[in-house]
Amino acid sequence: MNARKTGFGPFRPCSYNANACIVMGETRECTFEELCDIIAELAPAYGMKRMYLFGPRARGDSRPDSDYDFFAVPGDDCSLFTASGFLLKLQNALGDVDPVLDDPGERNGFADRMDRDLRLVYES
Repeated sequence: MNARKTGFGPFRPCSYNANACIVMGETRECTFEELCDIIAELAPAYGMKRMYLFGPRARGDSRPDSDYDFFAVPGDDCSLFTASGFLLKLQNALGDVDPVLDDPGERNGFADRMDRDLRLVYES
């Protein structure tokens, strides 16, 4: 699949139904494999190197109202503006999403706790 250039960067059509509207506060239920497919179609266009799932959905103890917690490792050329566009695409596809962007120089207690349940969903 070739990327089509627009004035705002590359555009990649995805296999998820882009016309399906996720209402604010709702979360799309999907299998881990479906989640990996959605991320694999979106992430390259926004310069993501790796994406991990963590939290209840990664551990398998989520509830129907659980959001998706992602740990994103952006590429060197990924700006905050580009990462924000990626977040919007994720929200359109999945609903309630909480992203954490990686800063390799910053390690704290939250990152250490998060490391326990990271599941790789995408790697470029």
